[in-house]
Amino acid sequence: MSKLAYIPLIACCSISSFSCKSSGENGLDSYKTRQEMPPAKTADEWITRLQNDLSVSHFMHDKLSHNYAELPTQDQWADITAKLDAATKDGDAFMKFKETKNSRHTRSLDETSRLKIQLFSKLLNDDLTDTEALFRSIILKNKENGYSSSYFHRETLTKLLLLSEDPKNTIQWFEKNVASSKDSHSSYADSKKSAWEKALAENYTAEGIKLLKEAIKSASKSDRLELISKLARLANLLEKPELGEQAMQMFEKEIIKHYQTSDYVSTYSYRHALNYYIHQKQWEKLNTLCKKIITSIPAEKQSSTDDLYAYQLTALYHLKRFDDFENTLNEALKKYQNKPRSYFDILEVSPASGTPVGALYIDLLSAKGDPASKELAYKICTHLLARNQGKDAFYKRIITLDPVAAKEFIEGLRKYDPYEERPLIWQAEMALQAGEIDKANTLIEQAIALDPSDGDHGKYSRMFCYDVLSRICAAKGDNDKSKFLQEVVLSIRQGEVADDYLYAGLIKDATQRYKKALGHFNDAYCLQSRLAKTLMEAGKFDEAIPHFKKAFELMPVSFGPRESQCFGCERLFSDERVQNLAIPTLNAFLEKEPNNPRAPYLLGLVFLEMKKEAEAITAFEKAVELDPNYFNAATKLLRLLEKDPAKFKQAQALKKQLFEIAPYEDKVEYIPNPHLLKSYWKAAETFPASPIKLTPLNDLGLKLPTLHSKQFKEIPYQNGYTFTSSYYSDSEDALDGWSQREILIRNSFLKR
Repeated sequence: MSKLAYIPLIACCSISSFSCKSSGENGLDSYKTRQEMPPAKTADEWITRLQNDLSVSHFMHDKLSHNYAELPTQDQWADITAKLDAATKDGDAFMKFKETKNSRHTRSLDETSRLKIQLFSKLLNDDLTDTEALFRSIILKNKENGYSSSYFHRETLTKLLLLSEDPKNTIQWFEKNVASSKDSHSSYADSKKSAWEKALAENYTAEGIKLLKEAIKSASKSDRLELISKLARLANLLEKPELGEQAMQMFEKEIIKHYQTSDYVSTYSYRHALNYYIHQKQWEKLNTLCKKIITSIPAEKQSSTDDLYAYQLTALYHLKRFDDFENTLNEALKKYQNKPRSYFDILEVSPASGTPVGALYIDLLSAKGDPASKELAYKICTHLLARNQGKDAFYKRIITLDPVAAKEFIEGLRKYDPYEERPLIWQAEMALQAGEIDKANTLIEQAIALDPSDGDHGKYSRMFCYDVLSRICAAKGDNDKSKFLQEVVLSIRQGEVADDYLYAGLIKDATQRYKKALGHFNDAYCLQSRLAKTLMEAGKFDEAIPHFKKAFELMPVSFGPRESQCFGCERLFSDERVQNLAIPTLNAFLEKEPNNPRAPYLLGLVFLEMKKEAEAITAFEKAVELDPNYFNAATKLLRLLEKDPAKFKQAQALKKQLFEIAPYEDKVEYIPNPHLLKSYWKAAETFPASPIKLTPLNDLGLKLPTLHSKQFKEIPYQNGYTFTSSYYSDSEDALDGWSQREILIRNSFLKR
């Protein structure tokens, strides 16, 4: 496993395989570097490691799961549990066991640690006696210490129910003592529009721009940058270069001051200002601006420069300054100490929804012409594609770089995530290019069945499946169908432009553009839905009704087993009037097509919004019954079943089913009974390998630090004093196969 991880080590380095380096002063900051350790060889060695960890910190975050991953062989667990039981029998015994050197710990925090280790000891023996009482005590202590976030309430209740002998009583206790807060939602429609927003919505653009400029002058420091960015976006859409220059002058004056005086700045809030220079193809101005911002950012805020480097690299590429491109990329890597995560963060960015920076770099390497550069381009492309399985730009390049190897790699992607349609689309594209028309047609039909609306892809890339099918039809001589499919794609492209106007606040203009897009293809559910919601929010519900109805009629045939439509984010079903349209429309569809699982699934979403959980469960159960591989329906059903004490056992059975159908990346979340630590350990030992074959990171030309999988030497610890489970995010750990250690660290019962 080519993984890096950083775990704090304590002051005492009595174990020979430990290596220490000071990274702070006293108290909570006096952590020492502690890289991931191999499993302990003996019970005594493991106990010493635990004591060392406890000597500088109370048990928080993922620390306990790391200790779990470092246990020796199971024949020594009985010795460990005996020593833990003795050490945690009371507070005095625990303080002696812990020998804390951290004066900032409170007795309450130490008691929480004691209870956690006591519970851990019982679970090592799969002994559930009194475990619920222990866990209740931990929950109350966390609440007392201020660590009880409503964000984790559902997760906490699920863990509590795993230990429960009386689920009904458990839920009653939880509701009384933890008091889960209600979910809150907000939407664009919920907030009151400002004067400039109202003017823009009705296409009074001159007045709207004037009012926006006034709003910028009076805005708070935190809001000013975003408002300036919105002004730049308006200048681009309305084709007003003078306004654009004014906005960018304001932006350049504001941005550096903002980085120097604000605790946190995200490029997301001002990306439209940078995008302005891209839309205007003012590459030198973009390069100069990005460089100026990057060099002015204080060292402690450098983590927010990924996107800035991506924008600068895009500018350098278009300026054909290829040596500067590579030097700047190396400069960024050096700043991030060659962390692969930051390297890919930069290369994955697609400024202004254009070509990803990684694709530009691959083109640069390929253009050099020498075999070594071309080989490196292919290796980088495989890593970028594995991390971005929906990015057409990387598929396009990999099949050009090495068509033979690309076939095997794309097939691996298809097995890795059976719900991602892009591998099928590009297999169809390769078959079409090879003249295998029938094979291409079969593959593209499978892709469309997985996601008919192609909804989880960004601007300019949606509906690529229909572009491929159009060319397949043309190759078969079916020109009428080919032209029709091109109209479908054109409709979506025009709808994407309408989205730009909608998000810029030009509501009336956006509405007209949605209607024009539907003139090319009236059966685009996404456009019908977006138009309906836009009309409703503009106070024109009667005009929205036919578009809502049309959208609901189209939805059951527009989704696959894992659609990406965020109904909760969009709050499409939140309005009672919309609910009254959706339910009869979907019921009518279900009556005509009783075997279609999408209709009951959508009904379940409506019932969820209406807080009718019993009806939602019935609907999702029907969807899963009709399609056992309906991943989204099964995951939503699981969340509901886990909350119902009468159906908690049914939830655990569904969890096993989800383990079988989940994409490889997600399987770890559905390993049954994570509280039974012996059986979970065995499940981790026999976990399947990843179907993706990736080049080791060391072969990408990065100057990586020592990798823990081969050696256990000192690694500089960079992330403060909190535990990190891995140098990568969960999805990236999965790419080269979940190791036993990674699975143990991610035990969902032990985490948090």
